[in-house]
Amino acid sequence: MLKPLACLAIPMLLCRCAFPGAEETIDPNPYQLLEEQAGPENRDRSKVNVPMLKAPDLAKRWGAPKFLTGFNGAYALRYENPKDKTQTLTIYGTSKKYPVAGPVPPRYTDVGHDEEAGTFEPKEVNPVWYFSKIDGKIVRYAVVEAGATDDPWELATETFRHAAADGREASYRIFVTLPGKAPHLEAGEFLELVTY
Repeated sequence: MLKPLACLAIPMLLCRCAFPGAEETIDPNPYQLLEEQAGPENRDRSKVNVPMLKAPDLAKRWGAPKFLTGFNGAYALRYENPKDKTQTLTIYGTSKKYPVAGPVPPRYTDVGHDEEAGTFEPKEVNPVWYFSKIDGKIVRYAVVEAGATDDPWELATETFRHAAADGREASYRIFVTLPGKAPHLEAGEFLELVTY
């Protein structure tokens, strides 16, 4: 009896869309694992088969991004502030098509840290969509992880389709991490630096 249940559990763990309330979207986890084990073949830009969104103005401020080639010609670019490693912008691009995100972003858990009392009271939060313009396209983004004490906030766009000037389309998802109390406005400003 356990074998059939295990056979069902494994695919559900691998596909975020199998859980109620989760959306099917670009998942950054494979890239985080790949970055730890990446060899020269994972840094070869010629393997990317989609138009690359990038943030050249951010590269002027922070330096060149870290680059990874993903599966089937996908890619990840990670910009990091050299003076504050909690400030990052990561772009994921792939040729795979994803369904449009729903009217409400997925919930996240806020650790509910009370600095004065030194206590934690976790709670589920229903975030709202914010809007930013990325290469002329209006894109929604939301908080996906609340900041706590020394941890930055993480905000992410919905997975969105966008076409380059040559007409080639791809799916993208962009993550921004920032310190502070409510960095959604600053995240929107970073997102507006993204272009082809």
